[in-house]
Formats: sequence, C-alpha cells, structure tokens
Amino acid sequence: MKYENYTRFGIHDKAERYVLSAYTSFIFLSSLIGDTLILIGSIRYNAIKLHKIMVVFIQYIAVADLVISIVRLLPGAVSLVANVWVFGDFLCSAGFFISGSFGGTIALLIGALTFAKFLIVKYPLRAVDFSKRAGHLTTLVMFSCMSSFGVLVAAEKGAYFSYVSYNCDYALPVHKSKIDYVFGVVIGGVGLFTTGIITVSSVMLLFLAKKIADRRAGGLQWQGIRTVLLTVVVYAIATVPLVVNLFEHPKIQPQSTPTSYIAYTRFAMFILYLQAPANFFIYTASLTSFQEFLKSRIRAVFASIRRRFVSNEDQRTAQQARERDRLLP
Repeated sequence: MKYENYTRFGIHDKAERYVLSAYTSFIFLSSLIGDTLILIGSIRYNAIKLHKIMVVFIQYIAVADLVISIVRLLPGAVSLVANVWVFGDFLCSAGFFISGSFGGTIALLIGALTFAKFLIVKYPLRAVDFSKRAGHLTTLVMFSCMSSFGVLVAAEKGAYFSYVSYNCDYALPVHKSKIDYVFGVVIGGVGLFTTGIITVSSVMLLFLAKKIADRRAGGLQWQGIRTVLLTVVVYAIATVPLVVNLFEHPKIQPQSTPTSYIAYTRFAMFILYLQAPANFFIYTASLTSFQEFLKSRIRAVFASIRRRFVSNEDQRTAQQARERDRLLP
C-alpha cells in the first residue's frame, strides 16, 4: 500500500510542515554535531573510557546515526518545505535502503553493546581478551547481513515518496508475493532476536550489577552500566511506536485508511528520529570522561576567540598610536 496521494495523505497546513521541517533540521544538526564529537573524542582524545570493544560498538553506532541523518533526516526536512521529493528516484530508493541497512545495524549493535557489558561484568578477567578486532568483525557481519537483505528487496521493488512520513518508504503490499513474505519474516526475525537480546541482557545486567554491588566492598562502578541501560531505554522509547505501527498495518484497508492511523504513523516516524542525536546526550550525562572532553573543547574554543579578540584589540591600539604620532607636529 502506497501513500503517494497528496490530497489524501499530505499535510495541507503550510505552518505545520514548516514546524516539522524545523524539528527535523534541529535533530539533523544535533546528530551531525553530536555524533561527530563522539567520533573525534573517542578516536583522538580517548574521551570514552569504557572497555575497548564497547567503544568500538559506540563508534559504529555514531557512524550509522550520521549516515541516517544525512540520507534520511536532511532530505526529509527539505521535502517538508518543498512539499515534494526533489532528489530523484535513484536517491529515493538508495536513501531508504541505506537508512534501513544502517538502522537495522544500530539495533543489532545496541544488542551487542548490552550483551558485551553483561559479559564484562559477569566475567571481568576473561573480558580482558575482548579485542577491538572482535568488535570490528562483529559489526561487519551485522552490517553485511542487513545490507545484503536490503539489496535483495531493492532488486525487486523500489521505494517511493510517502506523504505520510514525507520521506521515501517501501510499499507494503496488500497481496503479498514471496519476496514480501521473506521481507516480513527476516524483519520480524531480526526484530524479535534483537529485542530479545537487548531485553534479556539488560535485565540480567541490572540484576547482576545490583548483586555484585551488594557483595563487593566499596560497591560497583556503575558508570558504564548506566550508559548502556540509558541507551537501551532511549532506543526503546524511540522505536516502540513504530513497531506498534507495523503490527497495525496489515489491518488497514488501502481504500479506507483512517486519519488517526495516518497521524499515528507520522508521529511514530518523527519520534524515531530522536534516536539519531540521543547517544550524544546520553554520554554527556553519564560519562565523566566525555564530560571532561567537552569542557576542554569548549575552553579551547573560547580561548581561541579571546586570543583573536585581544589580537585585534592590540592591532587597533597600535594603529591608533601610529595615527596619533603621524598627526602630532
């Protein structure tokens, strides 16, 4: 079923579209700045002081969020203002399947991040052997699986511009073909597997951490645990509305799509966008090392501005002195 009819599905209030465009632009800029700072801080300044395999997963999540922001959020903000897709059919299909591949990879990476933290807390001595290489290979396998499936679906069906999300979407059919059943099974399987890993790992991590904290003298270092659990909670808040929407979709008849369903679908899509910049704020709130990195960068920026201002003042004073000497007899 497609939502390409502007009269039935589009936003006719120009002010509403501009507000949503401003919201999407803000999310895009937040992700662009925040995820870039995550990558610079973790790679160049060692600003995320967690286990090395967790840092690898965090870096790949930041890269995936950046890609999604560029291929999904930015075109969406432009489309809301233009009230039409202006980037061509190829970029429509490519952007949708790129964002789908990276979005699926993010879900798997959050599951891997949570499970890795559980293993690190449960087996701290064995966790020393967890290497960056293992993190890179795990991410490569996850991304290969998600992108290969995206190419498989793209080979049979392209994406189209939807006036519900004001972005490119995949046409979920009413009468399913074999590839559509495969699509549903794989997406459902990945979703259930990822949800299970994240949920079970989070609950086990929380109970294990509490148990260790009660037994260990001086308690337990909660910083990394708090970061992982906050990541899971925010991801759940951002994705649950869309998951509910996908379960409701088969019940909707193509000729009688209710207004409430359209509004809820749009709400779910725009809530999902919050996932892109969320990790920056999570690390800022929960990681002392990342907070110190941000403070040092802010101090460096202000120091540079101050030096430039003082330098300009000195040049102005010297110029005034030369002018005064020239005018004096």
